[in-house]
Amino acid sequence: RDSSTSRGLGDVYKRQEEDYRNLREMVDEEIKPYSYVDTPTWRWIDINGTKAIEGAYRRNGEKGSVKCKFYLLSNYDEMVKMIISYRESDSSLWESDLENVIKTFKWNHPK
Repeated sequence: RDSSTSRGLGDVYKRQEEDYRNLREMVDEEIKPYSYVDTPTWRWIDINGTKAIEGAYRRNGEKGSVKCKFYLLSNYDEMVKMIISYRESDSSLWESDLENVIKTFKWNHPK
């Protein structure tokens, strides 16, 4: 490899690290005053033709650990941040319905 190719890939990895750090900071603000049980994991998903970032993590709570999903969806000059959470002990009651909530999202005027 020549140095320009290596430097280019390094810039991509550096940018990815910065993106993950920014996402983590967003979630850090959301979970206060609680703390993580698991470190957030991130992935790209498609929701009705809209690309979105999904973060999954568990945090502690007043009555045990809480499962959380954090979504960021953008439509050029608009952005939605959606957080879905439920107590792990209530998974059998809520998990299926809440996991499907994000699939119903649709922009009124997609761009």
